Amino acid sequence: MEDDDEPLEQESKRNQDPPPVLLTAVGLELALGLAAILLSWAWGADPRERVPRIHEYGELARGIGFGILAAVPMLLLIQLVERLPIDSIRDLREETEERLLGMLSGFSVSELGLISLAAGVGEELLFRGWLMMSLAGPIEHWQTPTLVMAIVLSSIAFGLAHPITPAYVVVTAVIGVYLAMLLVWSGNLLVPIAAHAFYDFVQLVVATRAERSE
Repeated sequence: MEDDDEPLEQESKRNQDPPPVLLTAVGLELALGLAAILLSWAWGADPRERVPRIHEYGELARGIGFGILAAVPMLLLIQLVERLPIDSIRDLREETEERLLGMLSGFSVSELGLISLAAGVGEELLFRGWLMMSLAGPIEHWQTPTLVMAIVLSSIAFGLAHPITPAYVVVTAVIGVYLAMLLVWSGNLLVPIAAHAFYDFVQLVVATRAERSE
């Protein structure tokens, strides 16, 4: 009887353990944020200077609230793009389904939320908080040509960091420009972090649920 129960206990334990893909995805995304902080010590702006402190409740709430609202145009844009009758866009959908949804379709909503949050924090700390701010210089000394260059270069780097397909690189770079403009407008890095995280979360939940139903 004990031998019969042992496989069930092992199976239950495996189901409770975090999937390796989840740990890898979250770890890699957070590593980007850590890299941004380490790079800021050696060269460039510290991304933490643009994030409200834990006791600044008003700024924290505004950053998260504006970020969630700012994700809506991105979600609408990607829905329009996916409906374009263009071969590269069709290839983008197919490649995304094959490479991403196959790994993530079994994840719970909370696990998808964790991945999305890690991506928002890690990638925004690196690409907007460190790279863009380093290229643009201190806010009080911003000049339009330098700022435009910083936005473009950091957005291109952001796109190239997502090389699923050429079309995906372009779409991601355009989204990078939008996220950079959110930081310029608000001066609060929490706005693009929240927008990025909420966008990813909605996209992953909708896509994985559609994949599971099919």
